[in-house]
Amino acid sequence: MSTIELVDDFDLVSVTECFAEAESRGKEVYDQPEQAKLREQLPRLLKAIFASSEFHAKLTPKERIAFYNDYTRGITALLLKGDCQPLFEDMQEWYEYLEELIDYDEFEADVKEEYNLVLRDIELA
Repeated sequence: MSTIELVDDFDLVSVTECFAEAESRGKEVYDQPEQAKLREQLPRLLKAIFASSEFHAKLTPKERIAFYNDYTRGITALLLKGDCQPLFEDMQEWYEYLEELIDYDEFEADVKEEYNLVLRDIELA
């Protein structure tokens, strides 16, 4: 199975649409201040993960399934409850795993050069 076509010129349309849908449903959780910060960080976090061809190539089939399960559960929670925290936390763990899989300094330089994305701007704490 190929990777999900999520990143198109780093627009992350799917995630943006999820945010808009959650907001339009008037979800109570969506309006919490901590959610706004997570919504700001989440697209950058997903860009970093989905921009890495090595990440997908180095995952075992079992890990790929686990990754997409986490992603799907997170998107579902966002749409149904307006809560992006589960997606952010799971993707944060996968991002940390990404750092272990690849030469991180080289990856960071490539992403900055090719996509003008500074990964250190992503708050992972």
